This record gives sequence, structure tokens and C-alpha cells, in this order.
Amino acid sequence: MTLSNIVSQQIVSVLVNSSAYYTIQIGLNGTYIYANPHFESVFADEGKSLIGQPWSHSIHKDDLSNVGQIIADCVSQPGISKPVITRKNLAGDEIILTYWELTCVANNSGEFDSIICIGYNITHKEINEWELNACQLKLTAIMDSSLESYILIGLNKEVLNFNKTGKYQCETIFGKTPLIGDPIHSYISEDLLAEFNIHFETAIKGTPVKSQQLVKMATGNSIWIEFNYYPVFNDSNLLLGVSLNATIINDQKIAELKVKEQNEKLKKIAFIQSHELRAPLTNIMGVVELLDIFKEKIDSPEIFVLLRALSETAEQMDAIIKKIVGATVDV
Repeated sequence: MTLSNIVSQQIVSVLVNSSAYYTIQIGLNGTYIYANPHFESVFADEGKSLIGQPWSHSIHKDDLSNVGQIIADCVSQPGISKPVITRKNLAGDEIILTYWELTCVANNSGEFDSIICIGYNITHKEINEWELNACQLKLTAIMDSSLESYILIGLNKEVLNFNKTGKYQCETIFGKTPLIGDPIHSYISEDLLAEFNIHFETAIKGTPVKSQQLVKMATGNSIWIEFNYYPVFNDSNLLLGVSLNATIINDQKIAELKVKEQNEKLKKIAFIQSHELRAPLTNIMGVVELLDIFKEKIDSPEIFVLLRALSETAEQMDAIIKKIVGATVDV
């Protein structure tokens, strides 16, 4: 026995006993000649065998015409594998999506008398890809109408989609044109990479993240950007990726920093008013009180008037200081 025969027998054994691959043989009369245990367990009616039943058993009615044409192509082109994707009916209304390769084969006499079909379940793979594509189309339509930058990032940190603003900002800020499939790291500067990884990992765990960062542009200038990381789920609540939204907030941030600086100055003024200015005022008020104690020994009415005026002025200054301090408490 040749090596190729040994290998062929081993392949047949693997397919027959596989719990992942469906292996069936259909006669030219259109009925099942063979079905491996895995196929029988999934698609055969309970307590019945598929052998002798028509090939159309369990195939979705909307796929019958297409599969029938593939079978006809196999018969007209024996020995050539023909791929097809078809829906298969399970118990109840459940449907799965399957991928197959069909080949018309010869018997020991050299006559082509049956079709070998090898397939497997691609339901989750295809549904996820379809939902991702649908999600991308919706995002593209919505995102391109927005002035905010959007980039959809896959779970492997690859670029899945982006809107026009996202493309423009990548080009103007980082000097790079984004491409679908590129690693997102290639568009993030090294000084931002560590923080990006932290926020990305938080988002894929289901928690949105917002951050504001001073980003160095390709031109050498710096600009303030607000980044929002949102987990993206499909209707089945399966995570598809992370939406990275970016908004330039340079003018807003500069204004905030200016207000913050002014508030710090006000706090400093309030400190001076409440501590450094109050100290000499307290001394003046203390002197007035001492003089008031000895007023019986003072004969001059003019001095009484001056003392009263000095006391009232000190009290007015004290009230003003308290008012200033009170106005800056919440700054």
C-alpha cells in the first residue's frame, strides 16, 4: 500500500469520526447513500436514518434552487470541488448556516456515481461577521454626518471603520491616513499608548471611559482632545469592539485653564485679604478699644469724634474683608 493510500484512508477515518465536520454521500438519484454520525445526530429525525431520503431533507426551502444547481454543476464537472453555503433546518424553527464542498466521485469501476459532501457549521462566524458589517454600515452613515471623530476598533485592536472626520483628524494631527485592518497602535503616539491600552481594556469590559489629553501633533504643536471609549455590542449582547470618539476641545480647554488660573489668583487675593490685611486691621481695632477705655481722661471732644470715626472705619473695613472672603469661598 502506497503512502498516499495510507494518508487517504486516515483522512477518510478522520472525516467519518469527526464531531466537527459533516460528511455525506449522495447518489445520482438524489438520495443519501452515507452520512457520518455527526451529520445524522444533528439533522436526522429522532429515531430515523437519513439513508435513502432525498438530499433536500433539512435544507432551507429558499436554498433548494441554489444547492440543486451546485449538484448539477458537480455532475457535469466530475472531480472538481464546488463550494456552497446553505441554511439547514433543525428541530422547531431553528436554522444554522453551513459551508460545504461538493465533489462528484467515481466508484471502483471508474464510473462517476455519487457526490461526496464535506461541510461544517459556520453559524456564529457568519452571523458575527454579518452583524459587524451591518453595524459598520450603520455607523458609517451616522458617523459621516457628524463633526466628531469616530473610529471603530476590533477586539484585536485593529481598525474596523472610521468616519470622514476621523480620517481627517488622523491625517492632520498624526500625519497618517487610516486604513481598515491597520493596528490602531500605528496611529497613537508612544506617550499616549499606555493610557490608551488602559482605557481600551476598561471599555471592552463594558465600562465607557472619558479622558482629556494634550496631544502632540505631527507639526510639533499640541492640541487638547477629549477621547470617549464606548463598548459596541450587537443585538445578542456580544461585544464587537470599541468605538473611540474624539473631539477637539482646544479652545474650551484653554478657556477652562484661564478661568482656573483666575480662580487661583482670586483665592490668593482672598488669602491676602483674610490674613495679611486683617492682621494690621486687628491691631488698629485693638488700639481703638484701648483708647476707648481711657476716654474719661480725655478732655478734647475732637479726639472723641476721631476715635468714633476710626472705630467705624475699622468696622467697615472688617465687613468688607469678610464679604470678599465669603465671595471667594466657592471659587
